Amino acid sequence: MELEPGFFKTVWRLALPIALQSVLQASFSVVDQIMIGQLGSVQVAGVGLAGKFSSIFTVLVSAIAAVAGIMLAQYLGQRQTGAAARAFTVNLAVSALWHCSSRRSACCFPNK
Repeated sequence: MELEPGFFKTVWRLALPIALQSVLQASFSVVDQIMIGQLGSVQVAGVGLAGKFSSIFTVLVSAIAAVAGIMLAQYLGQRQTGAAARAFTVNLAVSALWHCSSRRSACCFPNK
């Protein structure tokens, strides 16, 4: 299999922002821990627990986005724009539903 001359340059241009975004997202919890560290152990534990929920939310939304990307690529590759639009809408609705349920649980049970 022969690769195009600019293949790795294109991959690098796509991968670098994604990797930086992932590193920044992972560092938010650490930065929060450092800022709250001087307040006490209960506060640090609360921030750590909140970081876990944030990570779960991010992983699930990223998984939904990955599935959406795969489905859209397949449908658009087959030139099925109707199916691509339907797949996009369904994945967007699932992501919005997950967002609303996460937000509702965070707002309704802030002290639990």
